[in-house]
Amino acid sequence: MKAKIKINYSEVKKGQIFQIKEIKPKRVTLDINGRNVDFGFSEVKIIAQTKIDLFNLGRDFMLMGKTPIQGWREIDVTNFIKQINLPVTKSLMRRAINCVIWG
Repeated sequence: MKAKIKINYSEVKKGQIFQIKEIKPKRVTLDINGRNVDFGFSEVKIIAQTKIDLFNLGRDFMLMGKTPIQGWREIDVTNFIKQINLPVTKSLMRRAINCVIWG
């Protein structure tokens, strides 16, 4: 997965995209020029540029949940999205989850 930076940081400019190393409850660690740098959720936006990234993001969301996804309807996806607290747009969450459920 990758993330777009929303702020200017050192030699990195706002809008640049970097690989995500790990996601914790309050922060995201990015690989910037070989260094691991921590950012808060308000400072980055998780993005999915390819179908594989979209599937992996949806799979990561599914791993966060406690219930199996078999037989989910759109209302179940909506309710699940309300529980996710990550710097990801709701539409991207929905696309990622549907990519896992429907392929």
